Amino acid sequence: MTRQAFRMTVLDGRRVILQVSLRRALTFAMAMSLTLAGCGTSRGTNGVHCPGEDGKRQQASSPSGRIVFWSEGGSGPCIGIYTVWPDGKNLRRLTHTPLFAFQPAWSPDGRQIAFVTECGGASRFDLCVMDADGANMRMVVPGVTPDAPAWSPDGRRLTFTRVREGGGTADVYVVGTDGSGERVLVQDAQRAAWSPDGARIAIVSGRDGTDKIYLVNPDGTGLQRLTDGPNDQYPAWSPDGKRIAFSSGRAQKPHFLTDAERRDPTVQGLKLPPRVAADIYVMRTDGTGAVRLTDDPSDNQDPAWSPDGARIVFDSNRDGDYELYVMNADGGGLTRLTRQRGSDGAPSWAA
Repeated sequence: MTRQAFRMTVLDGRRVILQVSLRRALTFAMAMSLTLAGCGTSRGTNGVHCPGEDGKRQQASSPSGRIVFWSEGGSGPCIGIYTVWPDGKNLRRLTHTPLFAFQPAWSPDGRQIAFVTECGGASRFDLCVMDADGANMRMVVPGVTPDAPAWSPDGRRLTFTRVREGGGTADVYVVGTDGSGERVLVQDAQRAAWSPDGARIAIVSGRDGTDKIYLVNPDGTGLQRLTDGPNDQYPAWSPDGKRIAFSSGRAQKPHFLTDAERRDPTVQGLKLPPRVAADIYVMRTDGTGAVRLTDDPSDNQDPAWSPDGARIVFDSNRDGDYELYVMNADGGGLTRLTRQRGSDGAPSWAA
């Protein structure tokens, strides 16, 4: 499995890697538990406590069209989950306790959000689900990799990633939203995305040397490679199921430091591995006709479609730290969506 793009920032005076290669995910999880020890953790019934259970709640209006994402901004030293309207207004924080909460994904009906956090405490990352207003958080699966979950179109199942014991290789799993029926979907893979009709699942795998996008059936059969890479990641199906947006480092652009990295004095002495910045592309679902939508020196990733398929939201470090941007599906009409302190990422657009 090749190295994914990773970001660095400063949280409470400590350097934290937000996105890392899945080869290092277990090491990352252990490091994060030590880093977040200062953030605190509490436990409720049956020893499980998800962020926001004791904190202030913000009442949400209709979820239609809202974008959910994680952010370092706002109050508190730990990363939380936020929602915002596509025009950048009505920013709301959904998680309010000092625990790590990130990689959110809307349910198909827009009533729930799946995400990765420390539901069971600071010693591991867990897959959790909460209501659209941040209420009624519950753990679905313990011990997952910090990678984005994905809902099946019927809202009954979730895919997630877990690194095998001992580290190194990650597999994509599927599980019922009630935590039942957990099974491996495909080995040596990550970052799953269901097609709108539920017939196929896009995944990312480095089994051929560099990260490429594949399709697989929901039962794990019929693995089919779509892209040639290198560094093709973050597949996202268009609402009509005819196109897949993704990020790719195929242009081989050098990755530059974010503002947070420049502010961190510890970064200056680090020997960082070579990094390639990504751009957003769109292709047909058979892997043909790839069109590059972004073309600038920055790192552009995590695309997500608007419900009508007319726009794409993504995160980019073009203005310093990672922020959310919205563009038309043809790459035009670029608009900056967030202006949070620190980085924002992993947007998901509600239907």
